[in-house]
Amino acid sequence: MPAIDDSVTRATPQITIAARLAGLGTVLLWGSAFVAIRAAGESISPGALALGRVLVASTILSIVALVRHEPIPRQRDLVKIAIYGILFQGIYSVALNEAERLVDAGTAAMLVGSGPLLIAILAGIFLREGFPRRLFAGCAAAFIGTSMIGITTSQTSTNAGIGITFAMI
Repeated sequence: MPAIDDSVTRATPQITIAARLAGLGTVLLWGSAFVAIRAAGESISPGALALGRVLVASTILSIVALVRHEPIPRQRDLVKIAIYGILFQGIYSVALNEAERLVDAGTAAMLVGSGPLLIAILAGIFLREGFPRRLFAGCAAAFIGTSMIGITTSQTSTNAGIGITFAMI
């Protein structure tokens, strides 16, 4: 197991106010998305909701790509992009949307929020990236935050087990 790395990279540029605002906005939008998906899921099917999400994301990303004059992906990359799209939108998003119909938004946020923690731990072990103290602090804050939301907003449901299974996909 790799040792804990206490070093701080000095080459990292100072975080600007714009970057902090972007991070705060992202966290707020991400957190509120679970509540919005839960509310929308009462009247919209999981597949239709996933399609709506991909259309909004595609529109925004297309505008950004056009403004930045991004090149069109190479033909050999299109297959990989298509596979990712099918896996993410066709499986993950639909499963998450279904899960949020069965469990409360806090529980769904807690389950999805635990994914990056697992990735950080696996990267530290298998990719030998180490475990800087800031990583542990960030993981602890993320886990505590999502757990508090999940615990305080959890509701008893007979379908919770099925919903948790869908959320973990």
